[in-house]
Amino acid sequence: MRQYNFNEDTLYWEPDRKRGGKNRVTFSDGFDTEHYLRDLFLRAKDLSSKSLELTQAIKDWPTRYHLSPQRGFLLYPFPLSGRSVLEIGSGCGAITRYLADIGSNVTAIEGNPLRAQITALRCKDKSNVSVYCDNIFEFESDKTFEVVTLIGVLEYAPCFSASSNPVIELLQRSLSLLSPNGVLIVAIENRLGLKYFCGHPED
Repeated sequence: MRQYNFNEDTLYWEPDRKRGGKNRVTFSDGFDTEHYLRDLFLRAKDLSSKSLELTQAIKDWPTRYHLSPQRGFLLYPFPLSGRSVLEIGSGCGAITRYLADIGSNVTAIEGNPLRAQITALRCKDKSNVSVYCDNIFEFESDKTFEVVTLIGVLEYAPCFSASSNPVIELLQRSLSLLSPNGVLIVAIENRLGLKYFCGHPED
């Protein structure tokens, strides 16, 4: 079983380097955006998913994506309170925090160290969240989960898998972590959405 150590500086669990585990994910929204978010979560008094303080810190599209309270609307139809949830690709923690606020027991996986730290900082006042900085294909757990989420992640499967069919591999990996009768929630960007009709390039 893969061993993890808690890093008190970054507030996340990371693989024991003596046992390997160096396959990190490099996807990023950019140095400036992610350092802005990290600094914001370090000083913010209200980190909740409906925080007016965080909403007022929105200054452009990337920060709107990460700070808008509307991010949680996606999961409103699902009864997730009290459920064990594995969030694959937590990014900067918008969905993680929403899940924590409604009472889910969240295990968040993020392969980018800075983004994992941002997620952990955003949820630092919540005891029902554990953040792991790891590649989902290397992640090991002694339990399965009632819910697994792939929200804004599936389209980036090639970033953390060298497989000839990374999307299928990621779906299979996600299903393997589900409990019997568990639910896999998948959401990807809408290629017919207004953002792209307005000329925004693909991420």
